[in-house]
Amino acid sequence: MELTDDMIRWIEAHSKDDTSRLRFRYSDDPVARFCILQIETRRHAAKKLPHTLQCSSFQFPTALSAEQCTSDGLAEFHASLVSVDERILDMTAGLGIDAFHIARRKAQVTAIDIDPDVAEALAHNAKALGLRIETICTDSVSYLHDSNRCFDTVFIDPARRGDGGKRLFALSDCAPDVVSLMPLLRKRCGRLIVKASPMIDIEQTLRTIPEATRLYVTGTRHECKELVIICDFRTPASDSQTQITPLTILADGTTHSFTFTQQQERSCTVATNDPLPGQILYEPYPAAMKSGAYRFLSANYGCYKLHPNTHLYISDRIIPDFPGTPYTIESLVPFSSKDVKQIKKHLTSGSVAVRNFVMTAEELKRKLKLKEDSQRRIIGTTTLSGKILIAVRPFREPD
Repeated sequence: MELTDDMIRWIEAHSKDDTSRLRFRYSDDPVARFCILQIETRRHAAKKLPHTLQCSSFQFPTALSAEQCTSDGLAEFHASLVSVDERILDMTAGLGIDAFHIARRKAQVTAIDIDPDVAEALAHNAKALGLRIETICTDSVSYLHDSNRCFDTVFIDPARRGDGGKRLFALSDCAPDVVSLMPLLRKRCGRLIVKASPMIDIEQTLRTIPEATRLYVTGTRHECKELVIICDFRTPASDSQTQITPLTILADGTTHSFTFTQQQERSCTVATNDPLPGQILYEPYPAAMKSGAYRFLSANYGCYKLHPNTHLYISDRIIPDFPGTPYTIESLVPFSSKDVKQIKKHLTSGSVAVRNFVMTAEELKRKLKLKEDSQRRIIGTTTLSGKILIAVRPFREPD
């Protein structure tokens, strides 16, 4: 079903209504039910797709498509990986957000999805957005086998869930199976870009795909979003080690990134020290943590780790470009589960977090029974001197 002008007006008129009541009222009207789906999916995807949803004719084929689609911010990053006039194949286009952002760079995009309803919406949305995209409804692996076409870049986002919604953590378990497709992909493209779950193991992935020349770990300040693996078949993998780039998309749309190799990480010397009140404590962004740049952060940014196995860092002065959130240390309280009453005299409020600690955050929260304070954190962790609770507040530049 395609959105008409009348349907768009109906959606706009009911955009703030209770959709449960609308569904009950229009239960026998398939057109109204489709419009209600658009209201619900637009609400769900509003933060992810602020630019795409400026198009009033944009439509969602299913509720799942709104949940699983790439955000505008991540899609713009994916698009930055290709050049003008490249021939691009998106083997798992889905809603097409990546394909739309890439097409805006005047790339020649072919987008495939096996689901007829999704492929139909993909074609409709490309037209609504004024983009020229070749859309095909077929099995993309069969298409790659049967077609003689070659592309500059192939994008693929393998399904990360199996039967019954089970999460999949190895690329070879996902569909399509990128690992088994590598010989065919080498023949069909100059470069492969794979989007993968943030839960997969980086070292295992690089062993599985030795052709990988670069790996991005993307995320926000609060969560890791995905791994982006790039295989440039035009550059022999043996020429250099895989470059790993943690990239964090900040709230204002800017990004923070740095690049290292696993060899650099292994060669760095770990610098450790105990924290002191008044120092700056850094909690690395999730993408930086997932990347495994633990030693590299200390060596590259001139700061100390609290312990070889504790991924928190300290310095006497603020490090402006550190890839993480800075806090000011207020106080330090040695932790002993036997002396909780004494600890409570020093720590009365704050949100609770743990890093390399003897209990979970929830267990520590129950034990301390702190009053909530969104501007104060109590971090249970391990330092060179032992288990400790660190009270911190967000760093503020002095006036």
